[in-house]
Amino acid sequence: MDYRPSGQNARNYAFVMRLVPSAQVIVDSILLLSLGFLTYYSFVYYTYKTAPLYYSAIVANWLLSVLLFQFAGLYNYHNVLSPRRSLDVLVIAIVTVFLLLTAAAFSLKISSEISRVWFAILFFASVSSTVLSRLALSFTVQKLAEKRIISRRIAIFGNTPQIEHVIRHFQASRNAIISIDAIFVASGASASPTATFASKGGLDELIAAVRADQIDDIVLAMSWSDSETVKQVVERLRELPTNVMLSADIVGYELPTAAPPGYFDPTHIFQLIGKPLSGWDVVLKTSFDYILAAVLLVALSPLFVVVALLIKASSPGPVYFRQRRLGFNNRQFDIFKFRSMSMAQIDSGKTLQARPGDRRITWIGRILRKSSIDELPQLFNVLNGTMSLVGPRPHAVDHNEDYAKRIRGYFSRHRAKPGITGLAQIRGFRGLTDTDEKMDQRVRSDIEYIENWTPLLDFKILLLTPAAVISGKNAE
Repeated sequence: MDYRPSGQNARNYAFVMRLVPSAQVIVDSILLLSLGFLTYYSFVYYTYKTAPLYYSAIVANWLLSVLLFQFAGLYNYHNVLSPRRSLDVLVIAIVTVFLLLTAAAFSLKISSEISRVWFAILFFASVSSTVLSRLALSFTVQKLAEKRIISRRIAIFGNTPQIEHVIRHFQASRNAIISIDAIFVASGASASPTATFASKGGLDELIAAVRADQIDDIVLAMSWSDSETVKQVVERLRELPTNVMLSADIVGYELPTAAPPGYFDPTHIFQLIGKPLSGWDVVLKTSFDYILAAVLLVALSPLFVVVALLIKASSPGPVYFRQRRLGFNNRQFDIFKFRSMSMAQIDSGKTLQARPGDRRITWIGRILRKSSIDELPQLFNVLNGTMSLVGPRPHAVDHNEDYAKRIRGYFSRHRAKPGITGLAQIRGFRGLTDTDEKMDQRVRSDIEYIENWTPLLDFKILLLTPAAVISGKNAE
């Protein structure tokens, strides 16, 4: 446990719990397969040369091992990071796999065709390699955590007496992954001079720290009896792309406790808000975005050329229109579009949404907007990482400030990257949002998408987008 602000490091990567078991699965797979083929070609190949049979045995050993490791809980996060407490289970699992392989060989009457020496060498190699790989992974993660290269930067918000209890709880857990970055004190409370940290401010300062990417997780250390205040704080934090946990009430720390039966979770921390798209979900969605965006740009390059020539012919000015928008975590970025309005009619001041019959729109611009072709340059935004193929549509900066005052929970839609298309768009909530009701429908759909994201949902939205565009509903 490190109580120095982790922000002091030159580089800190947020530790993601789900990646560690996945990394162990990958390591086990590589080791078991490579050891199988290495031992075969080293001890068997020049004598037996029955490759298909040995290849089958190697693959069976790998599949059975990974499946049995999973069934035995060996890919549980705590078992991966603390492998010594589950080494006996690991050995038993490997023994079971080889007993199953032996039984299969005898039942299929092929045991005489397999070298006993190779089988024994593979067994001991499997045991030693999987044990050593777990110890190595655990050692590596612990060292990286101690050096603060990876960690979870924790902010504690609440009342000072309870904050002190939470800090002592983390201190007793001796979890090297957790780095308490700062404390923030609730309005009306005073920071104790004996506190481990001096207060960095209140709720507004905490929100600003998360927006500045200085905090990974928030722990609320607040009295449960003041439920209304807790609810108000949670409502504001719900707009942030981070995990929010609620600590046990102070009595939970002051009374003597012991670990509960195994079917209870022995923790003093309860999750209220989960961070959307973490771990492998981010890798999967980002990889899909980059690959498909690159493919689409290449495939649509002839269309880009034709559209560029038509825009130039319709009115003087640039082909592309750039505008500042608010994206993930309220960060500003430049969005790209094909220009659909006359430059002489574009007001550089307040952003005005296009309306039916808008005289600012050129003849080619009307076609581009109706068909949504004007949005295609946002594929460049996908490649530069500011947007995703699917997500909440980004709005102009001044529109965000206006809507945030009128729509409850408006900034919750910024917990994910903005998208070229989204759930709101295929539901028809696109185009002009001239009433609070229309914007509220869009915001509710965006939040629903963020809280229920799956790869299948992205595929569904992408498949239904052309139909929504062809229908022309709410487009202008």
